[in-house]
Amino acid sequence: MNVDTENIDRALFTAGFVGVIVFFLPETNSIVSILVAGIAAFVGFLLGSRLFTQKEKK
Repeated sequence: MNVDTENIDRALFTAGFVGVIVFFLPETNSIVSILVAGIAAFVGFLLGSRLFTQKEKK
């Protein structure tokens, strides 16, 4: 099985970021929780992209 490992660090960071954000909102409405998780995923991906930028291969 061939797995693309170039973005695994960003994916793990995003998952952890969403987990922390959702953990602090345990008693919210399900729709609000879904919206917050979606926004947290987007923000986590942007932060992960900035933190784990790959240098161009020459």
